[in-house]
Amino acid sequence: MQLPLVSVVMSVRNGGKNLARTIDSVLCQEGVELEFIVVNDGSTDDTQVILNELAAKDPRIKLFSWDGIGLTKSLKKACLHANGQ
Repeated sequence: MQLPLVSVVMSVRNGGKNLARTIDSVLCQEGVELEFIVVNDGSTDDTQVILNELAAKDPRIKLFSWDGIGLTKSLKKACLHANGQ
């Protein structure tokens, strides 16, 4: 399997309302192989359900979840899983 050219990293907390549109805006990019690392950082709304549904449809999405460690720590931790060239 070839490594993706780009790793996109995003953290979300209670963003279910706009989550599908946000993720779609990244995944619709053309001309670049990418992986999309998405972190659920302690959401209490339907964020995790939405993320699971989207990830089941698109193998470029890699999901992680932890208990509200904050945006900066969440993104730094997620970057450890990035494989982009």
